[in-house]
Amino acid sequence: MTMDLQGQIQIQREPLKVASVRPFALQKMLQHRTAEQVVQFVGLAYSLCGQAQQSAARLALMPALSAAQRHQMQTAVMVESIKEHLLSLVQLLEQLKLCTPEQSREWLQGVGQWVGLAKQADSTDSKRVFHRLMETIEQRFLALGADLRDAYPQCSPSSPLYKAMQSFECEDFQGNLQLLEGLHAAPLEVEQLAQPVEKWRQWIAAPTLAGQPSENSAWSRVLHRQQQTTDLAGVSELTQPKLSYHQKLSRFLQQRLMAKVVDAAGWMQRLQQPAEAVEDVFQQMQVDECRFAWVETA
Repeated sequence: MTMDLQGQIQIQREPLKVASVRPFALQKMLQHRTAEQVVQFVGLAYSLCGQAQQSAARLALMPALSAAQRHQMQTAVMVESIKEHLLSLVQLLEQLKLCTPEQSREWLQGVGQWVGLAKQADSTDSKRVFHRLMETIEQRFLALGADLRDAYPQCSPSSPLYKAMQSFECEDFQGNLQLLEGLHAAPLEVEQLAQPVEKWRQWIAAPTLAGQPSENSAWSRVLHRQQQTTDLAGVSELTQPKLSYHQKLSRFLQQRLMAKVVDAAGWMQRLQQPAEAVEDVFQQMQVDECRFAWVETA
């Protein structure tokens, strides 16, 4: 028996309509299984942010976790988020033909092991392994042109990321992107999606609010945390009528590229803080007999 678990997202521009077709077949495959079996299966079923998905399942099914368990989960989720940002940035550079296949392979070498290394917090040589992992992550982003030791990294001149930013300024840039009006509106945080709980399923089926598209991404997260006063170039300019459509498109792309870099730098800073100083990257709540959990990720 074959089963498609991916589903589709359909976006119609005029009139605006966003529809999600998800099979909901996964639930049936989880019936009559133990909590641990469900948690392990969820981690394997998702190719994107699998650690975050697994952590959300564990929080929902096993809420009584020790401080050590929560810290290990948080560390793994944060490293996974950095990895996802690196993957998407390298993929962008590949699409823009700003790197060779050899460079791409070099930058991504071993990234599939990062989360596993992050989970070795309880091993005897954990500090050495963790320190080496942090150095590797910093070196990979430096190779792209971003120093994650800065809270708001800038792309170094002539670096691959700097060239990507420049490419978005070209008048003949053929991104074939059609922006939805209002897509750069006020960011939407996960807590707003989660309440009221009974509307979760409606959100999954049609992810718009009052007919307006909303965004929950690295860009909206960075913007929200800094109360819309970030160092991302031109954030406020998007709403200024003096900008042409092309200028707005350029800013739109540049901001989302830099948001991934800034977000990765933020994760790195949190990873190097003492365990007790790190804010939870996940939340959970109980509503009647249902327990909901969500995890902050890339």
